[in-house]
Amino acid sequence: MLEELSQSSGNVLGYRAVGTITKEDYAVITGDLDGLLQKENVVCLLLDMEAFEGEEFKAWDADLKFGRTYRKQISKMAIVGDKKW
Repeated sequence: MLEELSQSSGNVLGYRAVGTITKEDYAVITGDLDGLLQKENVVCLLLDMEAFEGEEFKAWDADLKFGRTYRKQISKMAIVGDKKW
């Protein structure tokens, strides 16, 4: 599940990944990004992955599509975690 961080403001969106990420989580984040991109040219994205446990197989396609669709509109992205990947 993705939880939007309360510190999100302006052109900065922050999320905390908790447990397993699903295809539906990508629908939420893309909706948020589309709404913000109507106001801003580019966005900055923060992902807190400390409570992340994995991603459903069905979400892999949505993950790849997300990257292809938004790669030019995300000017900066930070991924924070506590595991060595």
